[in-house]
This record gives sequence, C-alpha cells and structure tokens, in this order.
Amino acid sequence: DVQAVIDDVGQDLLQAAINILRADPTVAYAAWIKAIQADTGLKGKALYLPIRAVMMRQLSGPELEKVFGLLGADSIINRFEALVTTEKKQAF
Repeated sequence: DVQAVIDDVGQDLLQAAINILRADPTVAYAAWIKAIQADTGLKGKALYLPIRAVMMRQLSGPELEKVFGLLGADSIINRFEALVTTEKKQAF
C-alpha cells in the first residue's frame, strides 16, 4: 500500500529531491530525476515508486512528468519536506 512505500522512503532520496528543486525551481522533470538518480544511486522502480508515492499519495496514476508540471516546485518541496526526519511518516 502507499503508506508502506512512504514509510520506506530513504532520507537520501527526500533530501536529494528537495535540494535539487531548491537549487533550481525551474528544473525540468527529466533533469530532476537524473539528478536524484545520480545523488542516490536508485533507478527503476526503486526510484520512481517512492517519488510517485510522495508526490501523488498513490502507487499508480498519470505520468509523473505531468504531475511534476502541475504541482510545481513549491508544492513538491512541501510534500517531500513533510517526510524529512519525521519519526512517523504518517503526515498524509
């Protein structure tokens, strides 16, 4: 379930996602994903599923690139920050 995926999201992924968007709020989705991948070493499902869970609170749905564009940097940062260093990741 989505909460289980959110509970397993690593702090390194959360921080990478936040830091990249803070450094460049206008970064393109593909560049953001590549930078997260470079920072964390994650790829494939291990990369995309946690990002989808945090951004959408769902495990399936529209393409992440479309959601990324619709949400915007501030909203995405807020969603990832809600999980940074929280003992219980049940902010959703």
